[in-house]
Amino acid sequence: MTLRGLKGLPSFRSQRLYAAFVQTVRLTNARYEDFLIVDAFGRERGKLWGDRYHRRDLKTPRQVRNALVYVLANYKKHFRITHGRPQLDPCSSAAWFEGWVTHLKPPDIPPPVAAARTLLLRSLWQKHGLIHPGEYPKLPS
Repeated sequence: MTLRGLKGLPSFRSQRLYAAFVQTVRLTNARYEDFLIVDAFGRERGKLWGDRYHRRDLKTPRQVRNALVYVLANYKKHFRITHGRPQLDPCSSAAWFEGWVTHLKPPDIPPPVAAARTLLLRSLWQKHGLIHPGEYPKLPS
């Protein structure tokens, strides 16, 4: 699912909002299967999300792999990073991701995400290859 924040709000990549989001995810992952992301931003009223909502169920290993690349490397598209030394998005769960072509030691803090529950997300996508940290989402043609 893709959601776009309302224009005029601070970037979700700002340190303060990112830290609040990670804290909320860590606190709620152990207790709830679903939760409201808006709770991370302390907004009791008003809109947080803009008009963009996109949902597509992923049914094949290739679709899952493409989605993983999108999620883990989408910041490169937004910041127009097309070359240079491979790097991980500091505002993502990339540091804990176990599907990189080379093993990366995860941080010594608990991951901000829950473990994959489906076979498709746990391993079947790997038949199309592990992900290189230098990959980036394809730009629309």
